[in-house]
Amino acid sequence: MNNKEYQKWIESYVINPDIKEQLFLMDQKELEEAFASEIEFGTAGIRAKIGPGSNRMNHYVVAKVTLGYINYLKDHFTSIYEKGIVIAYDNRKFSQEFAGLVANLMAANNIKVYLFEDLRPTPQLSFFIKYFNACGGINITASHNNKDYNGYKVYDQNGCQILVEEADLIKKYIENVHNELELDLHNFKHNDNLIHILGDTYDDIFIDVILDKMINKNLEYRSFPIIYTGLHGTGSQVIPKLLAKAGFSHVFNISEQLVSDPEFTTVPNPNPESLEAYDLAIQKAHELNIDYILASDPDADRIGVCVRKDYEFKLLTGNELGALLLNYILKERNKQNLLQENSLMIDTIVTSDLGKMIAAKYQLYNLSVLTGFKYIGSLINEFENTKEFKYEFGYEESLGYLIDPYIADKDAVSTSLVICEMINYYQIQNLSLLDVLEQIYHEYGYYLNKQISITLDSKFAKKRIDDTMNYFSNLELESIGNIDIVAVEDYNKQLRYSMNEQVKIMLPQANVIKLFLANDSWIAIRPSGTEPKIKIYLQVKRNSFEASKEQMEVLQNDINTILEEIYT
Repeated sequence: MNNKEYQKWIESYVINPDIKEQLFLMDQKELEEAFASEIEFGTAGIRAKIGPGSNRMNHYVVAKVTLGYINYLKDHFTSIYEKGIVIAYDNRKFSQEFAGLVANLMAANNIKVYLFEDLRPTPQLSFFIKYFNACGGINITASHNNKDYNGYKVYDQNGCQILVEEADLIKKYIENVHNELELDLHNFKHNDNLIHILGDTYDDIFIDVILDKMINKNLEYRSFPIIYTGLHGTGSQVIPKLLAKAGFSHVFNISEQLVSDPEFTTVPNPNPESLEAYDLAIQKAHELNIDYILASDPDADRIGVCVRKDYEFKLLTGNELGALLLNYILKERNKQNLLQENSLMIDTIVTSDLGKMIAAKYQLYNLSVLTGFKYIGSLINEFENTKEFKYEFGYEESLGYLIDPYIADKDAVSTSLVICEMINYYQIQNLSLLDVLEQIYHEYGYYLNKQISITLDSKFAKKRIDDTMNYFSNLELESIGNIDIVAVEDYNKQLRYSMNEQVKIMLPQANVIKLFLANDSWIAIRPSGTEPKIKIYLQVKRNSFEASKEQMEVLQNDINTILEEIYT
């Protein structure tokens, strides 16, 4: 426990009395967690459980991060007072209060603020940063984490999440703020004239831009029913209006989950990668005999799809939905002669290789970046300036997609529209998305991808992570799961090893190991950037689903055996 920080909080004369009372009521374990350290600011900003303490999300930590960011802006943007900052927030506990605090601190420093009047999706924040030509943006959100969490994400002037270099600079400014507990957060002076509230009119501007991104604007519509749920989050503010305006008149919303609820009362896990997030929607789908369900996560940058399969519902993985979208978009843009010689698809190093095969069919270039959509967004902005490539599609396996480079972040809003369009397109041909997915596998091979997520005790997380990464970095095995290891990429060392050769990896340094196996299989290992977890990604490819499934089980069993040896 950081005793210095604890004493600082306990001895403060300005701190809210309710906060101090909570500290006195906490047991030793709670105190150790609340003051384990100061929350480390990184490329995802900060994200932590809500509560008092230097290692928790609260008004004082938000103030400290904001004051550091303000000082960074003043030193690096001479136009900050003129251009300002855009602020958005989601449905979580204190999100609106934190956003208001950030806005007031900005205004107290004479910085113009564009603040959404209510919760709004992450892609809408990204769009309006560019729309207002602002110097950056802040999003108060914990994305798909459970109800105990909140977070603070920073965006650059291009509407992209900040990269490592900028995050490191901002971090130094935050570390130099030592007076956050001395602020009277309720009575400090600020200039209301500098805070511009963004209402419904700006939703219409955003929606009209997205409508222009449809792939087949003249497609005949069929009145097929579909269910949408925003899982109590920001997507409910925009997605139903967008789909209605596009002509999809038979969208059934889960009304209980359109409500902004920080407790997530009707959903045990607000993550569209988890089937349990769809429980209420599946119940409704059975009642109404509906075959498709769409769900966006709380900040509406990611979206998932459930499809009826006989009497059950199958949740498409991020890789499967990505392959379907990429296949549809490229096929239709090719028909319309919109693909160019420099057309490009961007994915990540842990995304299925199936997308690469689809892109290759249409002679697209492919770039694979590190995990995190900020790396895709950064390339979008680079190529917008250089014109070296024409962006066609970008995605990551965790349900993050961007149809068009009108923004520089993943986007559940525009993707929801294209998903409905795609379903409609195949409905006309009497095909379901599962039928089309089977056709894709038949053409390219049965790529089966799986993620193993290992949650670690925060007390031992660092050692477990170090032990795991060191093991795979110094691997002496020749095979895993009866498949030969043909190459290893160590992104921390930025080297690829194969056949006694070393090649430099031209990607930023990252704590990731990727093992390339024979027969287009691979394993990637990395720690989570926001939680005490180890994530392991697996891919196998065979000529049938059964063969791929069997090989995946063998590979997974070997990985589990290795992990047991590391942790004992």
